[in-house]
Amino acid sequence: MRKSLAELNDELKDGEKKDVVVVTHGVFMKFLSGDPEIDLPKAGWMSYIVGRDNGGGIVLVLVEGTAGMES
Repeated sequence: MRKSLAELNDELKDGEKKDVVVVTHGVFMKFLSGDPEIDLPKAGWMSYIVGRDNGGGIVLVLVEGTAGMES
């Protein structure tokens, strides 16, 4: 899934639309984000940037201050 997100991100980077929205369950988000401690509230959201780690693996990097909850 992270590889698909990275490929989509690369395809969109020079276009007018640059954001991708992923709707998922909190348990899967632990895997997708690589953060087993993530505690996403119901109807909550977080913003990430697709990046690469030192070994070239695809990672999601949390954009600080962007976590929220639907009111």
